[in-house]
Amino acid sequence: MCQALQGNGGVTSVDLSANKITEASDLAELLRLNTTLTSLLLQGNTKLFATIDATAGGKGQAKVFAKGLEENSTLVTLDLSVTGIMAESPPTIVYALEANTSITSLNLSRNPLAAGGASAEAVAALESLAEVLQRNSTLTSIDLTHTLLEKHQHVLSGFASRLVVPFEFLDAAPTDDSDTDGDVDPFGAFDDD
Repeated sequence: MCQALQGNGGVTSVDLSANKITEASDLAELLRLNTTLTSLLLQGNTKLFATIDATAGGKGQAKVFAKGLEENSTLVTLDLSVTGIMAESPPTIVYALEANTSITSLNLSRNPLAAGGASAEAVAALESLAEVLQRNSTLTSIDLTHTLLEKHQHVLSGFASRLVVPFEFLDAAPTDDSDTDGDVDPFGAFDDD
């Protein structure tokens, strides 16, 4: 599907949510070559970035995706919620936003973003985002809800107005997203299996 859309000049919005996408190269090419796409929804592709930390250098799929994002000049809305983005991914993807000045809305919600909420990774991810926000005024809406970054809210305190739900209003309590076994899924992820 991505290959068919690369040269398509009429499609402006693509929703590939919950399609079990695990490879970012076709998406990167779509971002690089399509000049009319303004909205890309990838929500619920839980394995898209989930395994990158195990690859050499830790940035495999995120790096490929980020390259396409850097070269895109038409995308306005990007939903990467529930895509398995871990600690190594946010800096790679976020730094691509420095080059991409068309995106105004970015959804990174319901991603771990930092392994177990580890302080060093969480602060590094947020510092990367803060650096980009200082230079990119186009990005006006960022959703970081239900990530493991809530306890490091001070890093982005200067950008609270650009967050979908400012950190001080986030509910860190367990959600009611339960499966049939009664286990709580803290990220509300879709079941890819």
